[in-house]
Amino acid sequence: MELIVAVDRGGGIGKDGHLLYHLPEDMKRFRRLTMGKTLLMGRDTFLSLPGQRPLPGRVNCVLSHRAPELRERFPAGADGPFFYGSVEEFMTAHTDDAVIVIGGESVYRQLLPRCLRAHVTEIDAESDADRHFFLDKNEWICVRREPFRDDDLHICADFCIYERCVSSDRSPAKTVDIDNSPQNTRNAQKSVSFPQKTE
Repeated sequence: MELIVAVDRGGGIGKDGHLLYHLPEDMKRFRRLTMGKTLLMGRDTFLSLPGQRPLPGRVNCVLSHRAPELRERFPAGADGPFFYGSVEEFMTAHTDDAVIVIGGESVYRQLLPRCLRAHVTEIDAESDADRHFFLDKNEWICVRREPFRDDDLHICADFCIYERCVSSDRSPAKTVDIDNSPQNTRNAQKSVSFPQKTE
């Protein structure tokens, strides 16, 4: 299981049920990484989608204690939405799927222990967010970092891939499709500004 998130310097990911930033390159990356996959999200995240419709080309799954009510309100099509009342119910139905968690805060918190890879857009900005996300860098290591700049919005950010450490030497879990060239390895070992988890 993987997750994808865009987060600012303070760990902010959203406010009032909406994303904090709309960066075209980040949206393209989100589409590329999620297309053809099973998406897992919370009710508020689903309701924030355009037209309150499932994202096309992906299996849209929603965690909510109001799953029965939502099933009646939003009949499922080929792309969903499919509603589940618990993580266990979802996992039973999607055992073999390539799952990407897309938010929001509570769903990230529930599913983070099950994730081995995190696709994180680290945005060099701050906001008065009311929803947050944090990775504990004692448990995760950055294996790839690609800086970019949105000239229209004058915002700099990094596309990052984090992998969960599996041993005391901070080796990442075994995964595929990662560029482990010497240049990227050096970049990944640089200090990062991603916020630490706090209790």
